[in-house]
Amino acid sequence: MNWRHSLPVFAFTLALLATARMSPAQQPGAGPMGAPGGHPDSAVQSSSSAADSSGGGLCCACDGCGCWQAFGGLLYLAPRNAGIEYAVPVNSAIPAPPAPPVQEGHTAAVDPDFKPGFFIGAGTMLDACSSVSVTWTHYENGSNDSILPTGATVLWSMVMNPSATDARSAWTSASAHESLDFDFADIDYRYIFLANDSGSADILVGGRYANLKQKFNSKFDSLIEDTVDSNVNFEGAGLRVGLEAERNVGQRLFFVYGKTSASFLGGEFHADYLNTSTGLGGPIVAQTTLSEARLVSIVDLELGVGWASPGGRLRASLGYVVSSWMNVAKPADVIAGVQANQYRELDKLNESGLIFDGLVARTEFRW
Repeated sequence: MNWRHSLPVFAFTLALLATARMSPAQQPGAGPMGAPGGHPDSAVQSSSSAADSSGGGLCCACDGCGCWQAFGGLLYLAPRNAGIEYAVPVNSAIPAPPAPPVQEGHTAAVDPDFKPGFFIGAGTMLDACSSVSVTWTHYENGSNDSILPTGATVLWSMVMNPSATDARSAWTSASAHESLDFDFADIDYRYIFLANDSGSADILVGGRYANLKQKFNSKFDSLIEDTVDSNVNFEGAGLRVGLEAERNVGQRLFFVYGKTSASFLGGEFHADYLNTSTGLGGPIVAQTTLSEARLVSIVDLELGVGWASPGGRLRASLGYVVSSWMNVAKPADVIAGVQANQYRELDKLNESGLIFDGLVARTEFRW
């Protein structure tokens, strides 16, 4: 795991808490207010504690914003570092191996763009300062691409095993499809450790189950037809920790928030590669499967703004979120591993993890 990616996130959160200049939640006279809101992995945003009518001690948050919460929202995310280059136009005078081709044109790639997802959840207060929640998050993305040669060019495959005869064939058309989807199931415990009329902050400790599926399919046509497919699936579970902070704006109906969390998931990757052909060397040109146990870490950062109704029973927020997956194998890594005949630490071949970023909108009702 590369900690250089996660340290700036936690440093930013600590700076946010420092600038809020908040006092401990147990301070007498602290007023009621809602905790941070808006992240797809967040569930209950803990209601704050409040001073009782005598001016000292704490009263149950259920007396104010409600003991139960139901929430949901939409994601609009794009995966980064997920694209796969699958074909390139080259000079039609194909050189004899091992000489490389002479590229003449735009490299064809399949690269998923922004697509929507959703999350739903519910939770309850345990006492004035703590709560538990469960959340389910689902996201799907898919992309298609195709290419035809122009002028005196033909197409060369960039995803076949270079030792195969078909890898040096001149193709007259090529197309590819890539899909990616993930599911999260989170259970979280939150504890408010800072709160006053200006804002609040809480710590998060919980668990996460994650399932990530990535698929790549490509087809190459000339006098024969070849296909190259690669699938990578990950399933794992582990711990999740985080910090969340919120600061009121104006008359306390609006707020700004920031939050960060890190998940450490132990699980297993299952990957495969298959190259088929209708030519004389077919039907199976190259085929391999592999499995590997890994610890995948996910670091999330979210910043946004929100609105809370008088009394805090209804809340809505809109934020920008970045989610960095580290130590993740992708179809591009498997293809590169097949071509190099090197499967150790597949993600290091391309030196890139998997990153999602985009918008998240959230609504919550408390009763």
